[in-house]
Amino acid sequence: MSIFTEALIDNDPEALEESVNEQIEAAFEGWTPAEGALETWLTKAYARIAELVRDQVAVITKGAFKKFGETIVGVPPILAAPATATSTWTMVDAAGYSIPAETLVAIAVSGNEKLGFQTVAEVMVEAGKTATEAGEVVLQAVEAGEDANNLTEDPVLIDSLSYVSEIALVEETKGGVDEEDEDTYLNRLTEALQLLSLSLIVQRDFEIDARAISGIARAVCLPAWDGKEEDAAPLQVTVIGIDAEGKALSAGKKEELQERQQAKVPDEVIVHTADPAYTSIDVEAEVEVLPGYDGPTVVEAVEARLAGYLSPEAWGLPATGDASNSSAWENKLKVYFLEVVSEVDRVAGVSRVIALKIAETGKALGTADVSLKGIVPLAEAGELKVTAA
Repeated sequence: MSIFTEALIDNDPEALEESVNEQIEAAFEGWTPAEGALETWLTKAYARIAELVRDQVAVITKGAFKKFGETIVGVPPILAAPATATSTWTMVDAAGYSIPAETLVAIAVSGNEKLGFQTVAEVMVEAGKTATEAGEVVLQAVEAGEDANNLTEDPVLIDSLSYVSEIALVEETKGGVDEEDEDTYLNRLTEALQLLSLSLIVQRDFEIDARAISGIARAVCLPAWDGKEEDAAPLQVTVIGIDAEGKALSAGKKEELQERQQAKVPDEVIVHTADPAYTSIDVEAEVEVLPGYDGPTVVEAVEARLAGYLSPEAWGLPATGDASNSSAWENKLKVYFLEVVSEVDRVAGVSRVIALKIAETGKALGTADVSLKGIVPLAEAGELKVTAA
C-alpha cells in the first residue's frame, strides 16, 4: 500500500453550483434561482470554471512525487526488461548458413502455452560446420516481464528457416523484469529519501547550501584551504561568496554562512569563509564600423559589452549565464586576450577589430593574457577606451 494518496477535492459542477446558490439565497432573502435568468447562467459558468481549476489541482499528486524522485533525487523507477537465454543451433548440412537477427522462435511455458523469443544478432555458420558454437545464439523475449523467466524447453522455430534442424537451450531463460508499479516506486522513493543526509560532504554541497542564504548569489568552495595558507590541513574548507552585484559579502553575512555550514559538517572539519580578490582591467580598442551604423553608437555599445564582460557580477559565469546551478561560478584565473577580442567582435555594427590591448590597471597595455590576483579572483572593468576608425 502506498503512503501517497490522491487529492480529495470536490470538483462536481452541480455541487459547486448548488453551493453558490445557497450563498446567494442566504444573502438575499426570498431569492430563488430561475432557469434562464442571467445570474443562473453566470453561476453555471463559474461552477464550470471552478471544476476545471480543481481538476488541475487534483492531478498534482502521485505523478508529481514520481517526477520529483526521478529528476531531483535521482531514484529511477524499475523499468520492464525482457528475459534472455543462450542457445545452440544445428543445421541440416555443412553448406554454410546465416541465422538472421530477429528470427522468431517459441519456448513452451506449460501445456500448449508458449512465449515468443527472437535472436538478438545475426549469427553465421561457416561452410564445413553443421552447428553454431555452444550458446552462440542469444535469444531475447519479445515481451518484457518476469513471465518469460525460468523456461527450460528447447525453442521451436516460428520463422521459416528450412536449413535449421534443431535448436537447444544452453541455460534456462532469465533476467526478465516486470515494470515497477507507481505505488511500489513511491514507497521505495520514501525509503531512499530517509537515507539522504543533510550534511555537507563534497564541494558542490557547500556551494548549493551557501546560495540558500538570502543575499548570496554565487559561491565557490575550496577544499584543504583555510583562506590563508596554501597548504592547509585536508579537513578544512573555505567558502567564498558574493552578492548579486558581484560584491564581497559583509562580515555579518560571512559569519552567518560560516555558522550555518559549520553545523552541517563533522566536528573535525573546519569551515572558513573568505573574500574573492578583485583585479581591475584596462582595455584600449580600435574598431572598424560597418556601413550604415553610427560610429559613436557602436563605440558606446562596445564599451558596454566590455564593462559587462569584465564585471564581477558576470565573471566566471558559464557561457549560458545560468547562475541557478552549482557550477555557476567557474574559477577563471586569467583574462584571455583573444576572448576580449571576441567580445568586441560580437557587437552589432563592428566590422572588425583593428587593434586591441589589455592590461591590469596601472600596467603597460599589451596583447598578453592577464593573470588575476588571488586564488578565487574576479575581474573588474578599469579604463575602457574605444575608438572607431
